[in-house]
Amino acid sequence: MSIDLGASFGEVTVIIRNQLGQDVLKSSLSFLSLFEVKIPVAAGLYFMEVSSGDKSAILKVVKE
Repeated sequence: MSIDLGASFGEVTVIIRNQLGQDVLKSSLSFLSLFEVKIPVAAGLYFMEVSSGDKSAILKVVKE
């Protein structure tokens, strides 16, 4: 899955959590505006938190 942030950010943290709120993936990336994420777990519903500095967003992701 490709994520386009729309602008370049210095440091970006990506956390993917399952429906129980458990972290299944945590990654820190630097100086980017577009990145690829592969969810290394079973099919299901996940929540992806993308944050940089004081900005953050939570996306609902369905892995098939």
